[in-house]
Amino acid sequence: MAGSSDELTLAELEKILARRKQELATLLDKRETLQKELDEVTHRILDLQGGTTIPKASGAPRVSTRGRNAVSLRHTVIRLLDQHKEGYSLADLSDRIIESGYKTSSKNFRNVLYQCLYNTPQVYHDSKTGTYRLSPKGNAKGE
Repeated sequence: MAGSSDELTLAELEKILARRKQELATLLDKRETLQKELDEVTHRILDLQGGTTIPKASGAPRVSTRGRNAVSLRHTVIRLLDQHKEGYSLADLSDRIIESGYKTSSKNFRNVLYQCLYNTPQVYHDSKTGTYRLSPKGNAKGE
C-alpha cells in the first residue's frame, strides 16, 4: 500500500492484531488468578461472619445491580410535578425523571412509573390534556 503515512500494511495490521490477542490472553489469565484470590478471601470473610453460604454456581456472593437513589421515585415524581403545574405526559415525565439523575435498571421504566403514579394519592391524571398533575389539595385523587 503506497500513499500517505497514515495507512498501514497488511503485515503491520497482523502484528498489531497478534499483540492485542497476546495482551488479551495475558489479561484473561490475570483476571482468572485474581478471581480465585477474591473467591478465597470471600469464603474466609463468610466463614468469619458465621458460615453464610455462597451460591455454588458463581462461587461468589451475588451483587445487586438495582439502582440506588437517594430519593424514592414517588418523591421524585411529586417534586417534578410540583415544579411544573401544567403536568407531564407519561413519556415526558419518564424522560424528566431520568434526566434528573434517577437511576433504574428496569426494562420497562414507563410501566414502573405508571404504577407509581397510579398508587400515589397526590397525583391525578387529567384526561382532557393527557397529563399527570398534583391534585389541587396535594392529597386526593381527581378534581
